[in-house]
Amino acid sequence: MIFSILALPFIQFGINWWISVGSLGSIVILCDFVRYGIIKIFKLDTVTVAILFMMALVYIWQDLGNSHSFLRISREALVLMLVVILNKSYKPLKSTMAMQNIDRALLAVMVMEFTLAVCQFFFLPKGIWIGPSADWFGGRGNSIPTLLDLQYSELRPSGTFSEPSYLGIFCVSILIMVSRNLNNSIMNRTTYIVSLVTIVLSQSKSALLFALLILLIQRHNKQLAGSRRINTFFLPITMIMVLPFLNILTRTVQASRDSVSIQNRIFEPMSYVIKFLFEHPLGISFYERISELIDSNKGITWEVISHNSVFNFIFSYGIVGLAITFRILFLGRRNFVLILYLTLLMLQNGGFLDFDKLFLVTVVFYIYRIRAINSDTGIKTIN
Repeated sequence: MIFSILALPFIQFGINWWISVGSLGSIVILCDFVRYGIIKIFKLDTVTVAILFMMALVYIWQDLGNSHSFLRISREALVLMLVVILNKSYKPLKSTMAMQNIDRALLAVMVMEFTLAVCQFFFLPKGIWIGPSADWFGGRGNSIPTLLDLQYSELRPSGTFSEPSYLGIFCVSILIMVSRNLNNSIMNRTTYIVSLVTIVLSQSKSALLFALLILLIQRHNKQLAGSRRINTFFLPITMIMVLPFLNILTRTVQASRDSVSIQNRIFEPMSYVIKFLFEHPLGISFYERISELIDSNKGITWEVISHNSVFNFIFSYGIVGLAITFRILFLGRRNFVLILYLTLLMLQNGGFLDFDKLFLVTVVFYIYRIRAINSDTGIKTIN
């Protein structure tokens, strides 16, 4: 698990969609989980099996014989199957040293991202890019600034990731993984604060909003509520640190319908979805629609409104897409923090069923839940 944490900053790096740090990391985790008896690899619930079967029917209905569609739907079915399998059951770590090593690794990767984000924050306005090359992302580096972008665009720090929003969800991921052990760990409190400051640097409004929502939920967690030190000092300091950015967030929410990103991710797809489901109950092939116009009057293409996984599932699979969405959210098992986290991941872009998200979700869920198990069994990490 230590190596998985250290790989998180490079999760998008790879040769192509299939061969990447995310896909290789997921294979390693799967092998480890099977080796140590954490999961039974062929055990799937009936609902997931039914959804996988319906995804196969959608392919037959839409694009039977099309190899591109087959590979895309097969990859999404595979990732859905793996994300369910890898997040079914957990065993407590009986070694406090193992948890301390996990905490050190989380702090190390967060400090690295924070340092790079600070450098980018100061050098981007000067037209200097300090970060990975677009070639390192295996076809996903379109958001890495070019020379023209550096000269004429207002750019935000993105750390080792392809875009600022991905840096934001990385920081929220780290925040969640340390949030259950803040009482007894100075190291985790430091990691928590550094992750919040990095979110502010990235200026990812969705990440900041979800981080604050998670903070409010954790505020009522018994573990946090029982600590006077946390309540009296840590939470007020945290809120003060993010106050300068709240004004930006407020203006964004008030002007959300004028925001191109929010408009394309939420409002525009919402205006088409009901009519779409009546006309295409099993969706439309991704490759058949992605380059076409959806509204000639506005000049809106399908690609523009596909940056939200929930709507992307609906447009690709119709009513089956709704089942996929609910199955993913059910991974949270009535835990509001994890459900919020899954929602954030699906809003971040249209490709939730991809290997980078599989790897990220598995690492976050595993560490978050073993902390809960260790807490219930009386195993604590103090550092």
